[in-house]
Amino acid sequence: MKHNESVTKIMSRSLVTVHHGDPISKVRQIIRDQGVHHVPVVSGDQLMGMISYSDILRVSFGDAFNADERAVDATLDHTMTIEQLMARDVTTLTEQSTIRE
Repeated sequence: MKHNESVTKIMSRSLVTVHHGDPISKVRQIIRDQGVHHVPVVSGDQLMGMISYSDILRVSFGDAFNADERAVDATLDHTMTIEQLMARDVTTLTEQSTIRE
């Protein structure tokens, strides 16, 4: 793969996103079902940030102790929001950007 090729050669086109007001359990479900590690957070068509599996693991001790998934989800949904966990300073590229960029 050449570094001066367009990012369109390697980018995903069918993204799964979450709304910034969705519960964290929805993100956990997407990560489990889709096999992704990062989920874009949107408000309408606007990118608000990115939430990752690592962001959730930082606050989810239940995963480390093999706790019941529903209990972990309920606890996270009632104590944290996506906006509290997501990264806001996301770097974006256009379709014309190169892989090197």
